[in-house]
Amino acid sequence: MSEEVVTSFLDYLRDVERVSPRTVRSYASDLRQFLTFAESYDPGRAVASFTTLDLRHYLLYLHETGVGPRSVARKLSTLRKFYKYLLRQGLLAENPAAALRTPKFATPLPTPLPQEEAAAVLDRAEAEARADSPKRYRNEAARRRAEARAVRDWALLELLYGAGLRVGEIVSLDVGDVDVERGLVTVVGKGDKTRVVPTGPKAAAAVAAYRERRPLLAGAAAGERLFLNHRGGPLSARSVRTLVARTGGPGTTPHTWRHTFATHLLEAGADLETIRELLGHENVATTAIYAHVTARHLREVYDRCHPHASRKPPSEE
Repeated sequence: MSEEVVTSFLDYLRDVERVSPRTVRSYASDLRQFLTFAESYDPGRAVASFTTLDLRHYLLYLHETGVGPRSVARKLSTLRKFYKYLLRQGLLAENPAAALRTPKFATPLPTPLPQEEAAAVLDRAEAEARADSPKRYRNEAARRRAEARAVRDWALLELLYGAGLRVGEIVSLDVGDVDVERGLVTVVGKGDKTRVVPTGPKAAAAVAAYRERRPLLAGAAAGERLFLNHRGGPLSARSVRTLVARTGGPGTTPHTWRHTFATHLLEAGADLETIRELLGHENVATTAIYAHVTARHLREVYDRCHPHASRKPPSEE
């Protein structure tokens, strides 16, 4: 019975809510661990009959086996969604996971690139894209493909910064998803939700230059995907991460550029609701983390620049 309801839940996520395969795998992993615990905790008992106390025993088990607070919070979120599904299916009278409190854990603040550093990375990418390749190649075709890859890298970085895309969103872009004339990008984000994001003239110019050279890279598996790898197929998220780390330095990720996009907008006066829509967040509370980042930045600037920042108050005698 327990295995059946878990399978039904995963099918619901995949077929009805249309969540990504990666998210389905994450839910499946969490629930397999829960089923393993349930079988040793009370063999033969269906998880649909578990109470809030039973689930607290499970969370205690996770803690005792060394699972960190962040992972426990994710697994609890999985249980809440699972039992909410069972409630809707009429298999429960109430959700036993609803009363459980999420464990607290420190959320590391993102570290965006300073504007000067972001501009320097993009300027280097553009310079490489516009330069004739100095390397020796087997033939002219190989040289032209290498130059096409340099233009691709420039376009990809400009879109990461110019539109704040997730890595999964940028590798899923098709050729027609970027309107270079109007500077708009049509993005399919989490939950198959579509949004249209404006981008700047630099990103539009980079994409236009790359699209002219894209046929030099396209192979049989290219389809309509915009960004292609050296074998002619769609570029993977892993390849994008490698590219970003190489161009921006160790520790720089595609998400660094997304944080940078949002933080620079906020520092320039954009409101959180607008940034939320641009990023594709469902809840403005998710976007609010950038307010904390900007507050930290303002504190650092104040402490460094204001004449009274370093003055100590007079001691009381």
